Amino acid sequence: MAILNAKKYRDVARAIHYLTTHNDAQPELPALAKAIGLSTSYTQKIFSDYVGISPKQFLKYISSERAKKLLRSDGASMLTASHAVGLSSTGRLHDLFVTVESMTSGAYKSGGLDLTISYSFHDTAFGPIIIASTDQGICYLTFIESKAHGLIELTHSFADATLHEDHLPVHSKALSFFLWDQPLEKITLHLRGTSFQLKVWQALLQIPCGGVTTYGDVAHAINCDKAYRAVGTAVGKNPISYIIPCHRVIRSSGALGNYRWGEERKKLLFTRESLY
Repeated sequence: MAILNAKKYRDVARAIHYLTTHNDAQPELPALAKAIGLSTSYTQKIFSDYVGISPKQFLKYISSERAKKLLRSDGASMLTASHAVGLSSTGRLHDLFVTVESMTSGAYKSGGLDLTISYSFHDTAFGPIIIASTDQGICYLTFIESKAHGLIELTHSFADATLHEDHLPVHSKALSFFLWDQPLEKITLHLRGTSFQLKVWQALLQIPCGGVTTYGDVAHAINCDKAYRAVGTAVGKNPISYIIPCHRVIRSSGALGNYRWGEERKKLLFTRESLY
Protein backbone atom coordinates (compact mmCIF):
# COMPACT_ATOMS: atom_id res chain seq x y z
CA MET A 1 0.00 0.00 0.00
CA ALA A 2 1.30 3.42 -0.89
CA ILE A 3 2.22 5.83 1.88
CA LEU A 4 0.54 9.10 1.01
CA ASN A 5 1.03 12.60 2.26
CA ALA A 6 -1.65 14.59 4.05
CA LYS A 7 -2.92 16.33 0.92
CA LYS A 8 -3.33 13.08 -1.01
CA TYR A 9 -5.08 11.53 1.97
CA ARG A 10 -7.57 14.43 1.99
CA ASP A 11 -8.12 14.02 -1.76
CA VAL A 12 -8.85 10.31 -1.35
CA ALA A 13 -11.09 10.99 1.65
CA ARG A 14 -13.10 13.49 -0.41
CA ALA A 15 -13.42 10.95 -3.20
CA ILE A 16 -14.68 8.32 -0.78
CA HIS A 17 -17.17 10.76 0.66
CA TYR A 18 -18.49 11.63 -2.79
CA LEU A 19 -18.80 8.01 -3.91
CA THR A 20 -20.52 7.05 -0.68
CA THR A 21 -23.01 9.90 -0.69
CA HIS A 22 -23.75 9.48 -4.42
CA ASN A 23 -23.78 5.70 -4.47
CA ASP A 24 -27.32 5.48 -5.83
CA ALA A 25 -26.27 7.43 -8.93
CA GLN A 26 -23.25 5.15 -9.57
CA PRO A 27 -21.08 8.12 -10.68
CA GLU A 28 -18.47 7.53 -13.36
CA LEU A 29 -14.84 8.62 -13.01
CA PRO A 30 -15.26 11.99 -14.82
CA ALA A 31 -18.08 13.00 -12.48
CA LEU A 32 -16.01 12.02 -9.45
CA ALA A 33 -12.94 13.90 -10.66
CA LYS A 34 -14.98 17.03 -11.39
CA ALA A 35 -16.64 16.90 -7.98
CA ILE A 36 -13.31 16.86 -6.12
CA GLY A 37 -11.53 19.23 -8.51
CA LEU A 38 -8.89 16.85 -9.89
CA SER A 39 -8.09 15.37 -13.28
CA THR A 40 -9.54 11.98 -14.16
CA SER A 41 -6.13 10.34 -14.54
CA TYR A 42 -4.83 11.69 -11.23
CA THR A 43 -8.03 10.71 -9.42
CA GLN A 44 -7.81 7.18 -10.80
CA LYS A 45 -4.14 6.85 -9.85
CA ILE A 46 -4.22 8.07 -6.25
CA PHE A 47 -7.47 6.25 -5.51
CA SER A 48 -6.20 2.95 -6.92
CA ASP A 49 -2.80 3.31 -5.23
CA TYR A 50 -4.34 4.14 -1.89
CA VAL A 51 -7.47 1.99 -1.70
CA GLY A 52 -6.21 -0.89 -3.82
CA ILE A 53 -9.11 -0.84 -6.29
CA SER A 54 -10.52 1.63 -8.79
CA PRO A 55 -13.28 4.10 -7.88
CA LYS A 56 -15.72 2.05 -9.96
CA GLN A 57 -14.86 -1.12 -8.06
CA PHE A 58 -15.11 0.76 -4.79
CA LEU A 59 -18.80 1.36 -5.40
CA LYS A 60 -19.27 -2.40 -5.05
CA TYR A 61 -17.63 -2.34 -1.66
CA ILE A 62 -19.58 0.39 0.09
CA SER A 63 -19.05 -0.47 3.68
CA SER A 64 -22.60 -0.39 4.96
CA GLU A 65 -23.74 -2.87 2.30
CA ARG A 66 -20.88 -5.22 3.08
CA ALA A 67 -21.63 -4.94 6.77
CA LYS A 68 -25.30 -5.81 6.23
CA LYS A 69 -24.27 -8.88 4.28
CA LEU A 70 -21.89 -9.98 7.02
CA LEU A 71 -24.56 -9.49 9.65
CA ARG A 72 -26.81 -11.97 7.87
CA SER A 73 -24.74 -14.85 9.20
CA ASP A 74 -26.47 -18.05 10.23
CA GLY A 75 -27.34 -16.90 13.71
CA ALA A 76 -23.73 -16.69 14.77
CA SER A 77 -22.49 -13.77 16.80
CA MET A 78 -20.34 -11.34 14.86
CA LEU A 79 -17.32 -12.01 17.07
CA THR A 80 -17.61 -15.63 15.98
CA ALA A 81 -18.51 -14.94 12.37
CA SER A 82 -15.72 -12.42 11.94
CA HIS A 83 -13.13 -15.14 12.34
CA ALA A 84 -14.48 -16.82 9.21
CA VAL A 85 -13.87 -13.84 6.93
CA GLY A 86 -10.94 -11.76 5.86
CA LEU A 87 -8.23 -13.48 7.87
CA SER A 88 -5.11 -13.22 5.77
CA SER A 89 -2.49 -15.89 5.25
CA THR A 90 -0.02 -13.85 7.30
CA GLY A 91 -2.30 -14.09 10.32
CA ARG A 92 -2.90 -10.44 11.09
CA LEU A 93 -5.08 -11.32 14.06
CA HIS A 94 -4.36 -8.54 16.49
CA ASP A 95 -4.65 -10.42 19.78
CA LEU A 96 -1.80 -12.72 18.73
CA PHE A 97 0.57 -9.77 18.53
CA VAL A 98 -0.64 -7.46 21.28
CA THR A 99 -0.18 -7.74 25.03
CA VAL A 100 -2.31 -5.50 27.22
CA GLU A 101 -1.01 -4.19 30.51
CA SER A 102 -3.13 -1.84 32.61
CA MET A 103 -1.72 1.13 34.46
CA THR A 104 -1.75 1.19 38.23
CA SER A 105 -4.81 2.64 39.91
CA GLY A 106 -2.67 5.57 41.00
CA ALA A 107 -1.60 6.38 37.46
CA TYR A 108 -5.18 5.97 36.29
CA LYS A 109 -6.62 8.39 38.83
CA SER A 110 -3.82 10.96 38.69
CA GLY A 111 -3.80 11.52 34.96
CA GLY A 112 -0.33 10.05 34.56
CA LEU A 113 1.48 11.51 37.56
CA ASP A 114 4.98 10.04 37.83
CA LEU A 115 4.79 8.75 34.25
CA THR A 116 7.36 9.74 31.63
CA ILE A 117 5.87 9.59 28.16
CA SER A 118 7.78 9.70 24.88
CA TYR A 119 5.91 10.70 21.74
CA SER A 120 6.63 10.92 18.03
CA PHE A 121 4.77 11.94 14.86
CA HIS A 122 4.45 9.82 11.73
CA ASP A 123 2.68 9.68 8.38
CA THR A 124 0.71 6.56 7.54
CA ALA A 125 -1.41 5.43 4.61
CA PHE A 126 -4.48 6.50 6.58
CA GLY A 127 -3.22 9.91 7.63
CA PRO A 128 -0.80 11.43 10.16
CA ILE A 129 -0.63 10.00 13.68
CA ILE A 130 0.96 10.62 17.05
CA ILE A 131 2.36 7.65 18.99
CA ALA A 132 3.18 7.85 22.70
CA SER A 133 4.65 5.31 25.09
CA THR A 134 5.73 4.75 28.67
CA ASP A 135 8.53 2.41 29.67
CA GLN A 136 5.88 -0.34 29.70
CA GLY A 137 4.55 0.07 26.17
CA ILE A 138 2.33 2.11 23.84
CA CYS A 139 -0.11 4.22 25.82
CA TYR A 140 -1.57 6.44 23.11
CA LEU A 141 -1.93 6.40 19.33
CA THR A 142 -4.36 8.59 17.44
CA PHE A 143 -4.90 10.14 14.03
CA ILE A 144 -4.26 13.89 14.11
CA GLU A 145 -5.03 16.98 12.06
CA SER A 146 -1.70 18.62 12.95
CA LYS A 147 1.24 18.11 15.28
CA ALA A 148 0.05 20.97 17.48
CA HIS A 149 -3.42 19.49 17.77
CA GLY A 150 -2.00 16.04 18.48
CA LEU A 151 0.21 17.30 21.27
CA ILE A 152 -2.66 19.22 22.85
CA GLU A 153 -4.81 16.08 22.89
CA LEU A 154 -1.99 13.99 24.35
CA THR A 155 -1.36 16.58 27.06
CA HIS A 156 -5.07 16.62 27.87
CA SER A 157 -5.12 12.83 28.21
CA PHE A 158 -2.05 12.74 30.49
CA ALA A 159 -2.22 16.11 32.18
CA ASP A 160 0.25 15.30 34.96
CA ALA A 161 2.78 13.21 33.03
CA THR A 162 6.21 14.34 31.87
CA LEU A 163 6.17 14.48 28.07
CA HIS A 164 9.08 14.64 25.65
CA GLU A 165 9.42 14.05 21.92
CA ASP A 166 11.50 11.00 21.07
CA HIS A 167 11.08 8.27 18.47
CA LEU A 168 11.62 4.97 20.27
CA PRO A 169 11.90 1.42 18.86
CA VAL A 170 8.48 0.57 20.28
CA HIS A 171 7.01 3.30 18.08
CA SER A 172 8.43 1.56 15.02
CA LYS A 173 6.80 -1.68 16.18
CA ALA A 174 3.46 0.12 16.36
CA LEU A 175 3.96 1.39 12.82
CA SER A 176 4.24 -2.20 11.56
CA PHE A 177 0.46 -2.47 11.95
CA PHE A 178 0.09 0.11 9.17
CA LEU A 179 2.50 -1.63 6.78
CA TRP A 180 0.55 -4.30 4.96
CA ASP A 181 3.51 -5.80 3.13
CA GLN A 182 5.49 -6.45 6.31
CA PRO A 183 4.95 -8.81 9.28
CA LEU A 184 3.54 -7.42 12.49
CA GLU A 185 5.83 -6.69 15.42
CA LYS A 186 4.74 -7.90 18.84
CA ILE A 187 4.03 -4.99 21.16
CA THR A 188 2.69 -4.22 24.61
CA LEU A 189 -0.06 -1.65 25.16
CA HIS A 190 0.10 0.19 28.49
CA LEU A 191 -3.53 1.20 28.89
CA ARG A 192 -5.19 3.64 31.23
CA GLY A 193 -8.88 2.90 31.70
CA THR A 194 -11.57 1.43 33.92
CA SER A 195 -11.91 -2.32 34.30
CA PHE A 196 -14.93 -2.24 31.98
CA GLN A 197 -13.10 -0.25 29.31
CA LEU A 198 -10.14 -2.64 29.41
CA LYS A 199 -12.47 -5.61 28.88
CA VAL A 200 -14.05 -3.90 25.88
CA TRP A 201 -10.68 -2.99 24.33
CA GLN A 202 -9.40 -6.53 24.81
CA ALA A 203 -12.52 -7.87 23.09
CA LEU A 204 -11.85 -5.59 20.12
CA LEU A 205 -8.39 -7.10 19.73
CA GLN A 206 -10.03 -10.44 18.90
CA ILE A 207 -11.61 -9.09 15.70
CA PRO A 208 -9.42 -10.10 12.75
CA CYS A 209 -8.53 -7.91 9.83
CA GLY A 210 -11.52 -7.88 7.48
CA GLY A 211 -13.96 -8.87 10.22
CA VAL A 212 -16.66 -6.86 11.93
CA THR A 213 -18.74 -7.09 15.07
CA THR A 214 -21.57 -5.16 16.71
CA TYR A 215 -21.78 -3.29 20.00
CA GLY A 216 -24.23 -5.91 21.24
CA ASP A 217 -21.89 -8.76 20.42
CA VAL A 218 -19.01 -7.06 22.21
CA ALA A 219 -21.28 -6.69 25.25
CA HIS A 220 -22.08 -10.41 25.03
CA ALA A 221 -18.40 -11.30 24.69
CA ILE A 222 -17.58 -9.59 27.99
CA ASN A 223 -20.67 -11.09 29.73
CA CYS A 224 -22.51 -7.78 29.95
CA ASP A 225 -25.35 -8.40 27.49
CA LYS A 226 -27.38 -5.33 28.47
CA ALA A 227 -24.43 -2.93 28.47
CA TYR A 228 -24.23 -2.30 24.73
CA ARG A 229 -24.59 1.47 25.22
CA ALA A 230 -21.73 1.47 27.73
CA VAL A 231 -19.75 -0.61 25.24
CA GLY A 232 -20.32 2.11 22.65
CA THR A 233 -18.95 4.71 25.06
CA ALA A 234 -15.88 2.58 25.81
CA VAL A 235 -15.27 2.00 22.10
CA GLY A 236 -15.40 5.77 21.55
CA LYS A 237 -12.75 6.31 24.22
CA ASN A 238 -10.28 3.85 22.73
CA PRO A 239 -6.83 5.50 23.18
CA ILE A 240 -5.02 3.32 20.63
CA SER A 241 -6.47 3.89 17.18
CA TYR A 242 -6.23 1.17 14.55
CA ILE A 243 -4.16 -1.29 16.64
CA ILE A 244 -7.18 -1.64 18.93
CA PRO A 245 -9.57 -1.92 15.95
CA CYS A 246 -12.61 0.02 17.13
CA HIS A 247 -13.31 0.80 13.46
CA ARG A 248 -14.48 -2.80 13.08
CA VAL A 249 -17.49 -2.25 15.36
CA ILE A 250 -20.73 -1.39 13.58
CA ARG A 251 -24.40 -1.02 14.44
CA SER A 252 -26.70 -4.04 14.44
CA SER A 253 -28.56 -2.51 11.48
CA GLY A 254 -25.42 -2.85 9.38
CA ALA A 255 -24.69 0.89 9.38
CA LEU A 256 -21.10 1.75 10.19
CA GLY A 257 -21.92 4.23 12.94
CA ASN A 258 -19.70 7.00 14.22
CA TYR A 259 -15.93 6.99 14.35
CA ARG A 260 -13.83 9.21 16.55
CA TRP A 261 -11.37 9.90 13.74
CA GLY A 262 -13.85 10.62 10.97
CA GLU A 263 -16.48 8.74 8.99
CA GLU A 264 -14.48 8.78 5.76
CA ARG A 265 -11.45 7.29 7.47
CA LYS A 266 -13.59 4.50 8.95
CA LYS A 267 -15.01 3.71 5.50
CA LEU A 268 -11.54 3.65 4.03
CA LEU A 269 -10.15 1.38 6.75
CA PHE A 270 -13.14 -0.90 6.51
CA THR A 271 -13.08 -1.17 2.73
CA ARG A 272 -9.29 -1.58 2.48
CA GLU A 273 -9.34 -4.38 5.04
CA SER A 274 -12.20 -6.17 3.27
CA LEU A 275 -9.94 -6.48 0.22
CA TYR A 276 -6.86 -7.62 2.10
